[in-house]
Amino acid sequence: MEQILTSNLFSSSDATYITTNLLNNPDILFKVLNAIPDVIKVYKRDKSIIFFNEAACHFYDKNLEEVYNKKCYEILDYRSHCANCAFNKVLKTKNTVSGERYYPKANKYMDVCLTPIFDKSKKIIFIVERLTDVTEKKTLSNLIKRDEKMYHQIVNFYPDGIIILQDYKIVLANNEVKNLLGLSEDSKKSILYYIPQKDRKNVTKIIRSILKNKDTKIIRHYNYINHKNKKISLQFSLSYISYKGSDAIISVIRDTTEFEKSLDMATKIQSSNLQKNFPIMEKANFEYLYYPAHTVSGDYFKMFKISENLVVGILIDVSGNGVTAALNVSAFDILFLQEILKKHNPITILNNLNAKYNKYDKGFIAACCFSFDFAKKEAVIIGAGINEFIVKRKNGIVEERTVKGSFLGMFQNSIFDKQLIKFDSGDTFYFFTDGLDFVFDEDKIVQNYIKHSTMYEFKKYLDDYLNDLLIEKGKLIDDSSMLAIEIK
Repeated sequence: MEQILTSNLFSSSDATYITTNLLNNPDILFKVLNAIPDVIKVYKRDKSIIFFNEAACHFYDKNLEEVYNKKCYEILDYRSHCANCAFNKVLKTKNTVSGERYYPKANKYMDVCLTPIFDKSKKIIFIVERLTDVTEKKTLSNLIKRDEKMYHQIVNFYPDGIIILQDYKIVLANNEVKNLLGLSEDSKKSILYYIPQKDRKNVTKIIRSILKNKDTKIIRHYNYINHKNKKISLQFSLSYISYKGSDAIISVIRDTTEFEKSLDMATKIQSSNLQKNFPIMEKANFEYLYYPAHTVSGDYFKMFKISENLVVGILIDVSGNGVTAALNVSAFDILFLQEILKKHNPITILNNLNAKYNKYDKGFIAACCFSFDFAKKEAVIIGAGINEFIVKRKNGIVEERTVKGSFLGMFQNSIFDKQLIKFDSGDTFYFFTDGLDFVFDEDKIVQNYIKHSTMYEFKKYLDDYLNDLLIEKGKLIDDSSMLAIEIK
């Protein structure tokens, strides 16, 4: 994509348009968007295409040179826009529009979401379209509507593996799952036989829970050595069904080996750009925790050295997740950088950012802005949606602090509380996004653990907790981040 920007394909005005209005940080953002397995497309107001990610190019079997500046309907070989065009609805309502659509050429059902992006004057400058494959969902909904013969035909022609379990035994398996797991034609073994031994206890627990609560769409991922001695990643999507009058579980098994590589790439790209050290290393030790709930995170932090004795930083939690969160984080990074170049007072920075987000109508953002003055030995903490933090004194006393303040962009004239805290060598400050709200539970278990542990031990405690949660639940409910700053 970077090479295309400098080719004859784009005029200089187009290149300027893209770099100024679409990509605040092209090197990173392009790689993240291309690593996302969903189809991502970006249009101008006139429906002309200015960006396709790699998944979009693959889906339409076209490269960016072929689609650039063409209308959305032209890539589908239509002469005019579709009836009930969602694009027109976005332009008219200025709201996100979503729905479901069948693409005959790809033989896929896609969840379609179009999101408007605004300039400073609240005018739509371009529209981002995301397509997510929901063929599995549609196929499964059709299964229960067909007779037994048709049911088996659909299952066998389905491109992913499908099995039905009763009493842990495989009572139905299509051809694809036989290839994935190496099943024999008449195999009626327990599913646990095909699950890695370290995961069997967890799988047993999940199956019991699904049958008890009649859960649907429970997603789990496992690394698996198949019958060809090849390491693959498998995604299990499990749901309760009634099969031949008895309780059962249907599972769609998908080979996600390449998909997982893409997810890992996107996560690594974002993680590699995280700040690894405190800006004035001789003044404080620094640790962080960073767990995205999805492919990329809506959490973000940044700290700047203002002088030899002053550091100003911010921790934010952007609403949404995935591509939307990545775009909003990139936009916020630019806005915060603009502020820090001019202002160093945390409350002034948040007031200015709040005014900008009210003006741009970009939604709400939770934030906590802080400064550490090592000459005065004072910390200033301002809350805007991230309102709780912890100070552990060098003598072991743990102080749970609260700074009131609404989310950025919520109210035009928001008032943000300030706390000025004197600190000394050995004191530690902990800041958290809401994925780690359990730290502030009333039973105070975590605070008691902080009292008797070092900053590094507490980070490991949270690491273990979140990893256990991933094993048990398969995913996190929200992005989870922590900053820990220990005064030297």
